[in-house]
Amino acid sequence: MNGVQFLMEKVWHINKPVRIPDYCCSYGFLGLMLLPLLPKGSTYIGIDFTEGMLKKGKKLSHAILRHVNNGEQLLRKMAEFLGDGGLLVTMEYIREFEVDDLYIDGLNYSYLCEQEGLTKLWKTELQKCRRYISETIMEKILLFNLTKEDEKLVRALSDNMRIKVITVSADKYTSMLEDIAEQKTIFGMAPYAGAIPPESLLLFCNVTEKHLNRLLFSLKQKGTAISYKAVLTETNKKWNPIQLFAEMAREKAKYVSYEQNRK
Repeated sequence: MNGVQFLMEKVWHINKPVRIPDYCCSYGFLGLMLLPLLPKGSTYIGIDFTEGMLKKGKKLSHAILRHVNNGEQLLRKMAEFLGDGGLLVTMEYIREFEVDDLYIDGLNYSYLCEQEGLTKLWKTELQKCRRYISETIMEKILLFNLTKEDEKLVRALSDNMRIKVITVSADKYTSMLEDIAEQKTIFGMAPYAGAIPPESLLLFCNVTEKHLNRLLFSLKQKGTAISYKAVLTETNKKWNPIQLFAEMAREKAKYVSYEQNRK
């Protein structure tokens, strides 16, 4: 079993006909690898920025995120076209760029980047395209203090949409929400040892509107008793879970007071 076949069978779980648009495809190298392995009835469409690349196929064009100014925006646009259970797969591997992770001060790495026009891009790829962008924008749901039954339900619903679910333990309650979402380990930070809020909470991170609506509808239909549901924002991503619980409690109190005054 080669690497591509392993991905298809063990990681992507492709076991029925699929439709694949390949962005920045060059001469269709990926399609040539995939089509013999895909289930019968699958289709492949290659898309490239350069017409000449499609016609002549002089070289393999890949790592599209490092050739655009806003990789995150491009990925989000691609994700809008995914059907239910669809996968967005990126392949970002160019040796000249990857060596940036191995940089040692004083050594000359310029000989590794002799292709015209790539030297500057190599040096600025972190600032330009946000390295490890796929982990940053992946759809995730953070679970805080859910019952086993509710957690099982959320995981089942999320699996159908390929949304990653992370159960957050109480010792992480001193960490920032964005660090928890990206599963960063902050060395030297003492674990939370205070009182744990009795309420339960779902935090949606980069979940699309379509998926969010489906999840909320299904949870309501199933009659779950999850106390709070929130979305990770630019404002609250620097908070820790205790701060988020406190803000949700304040908002709930305001809402209850408003409804009582209406009566």
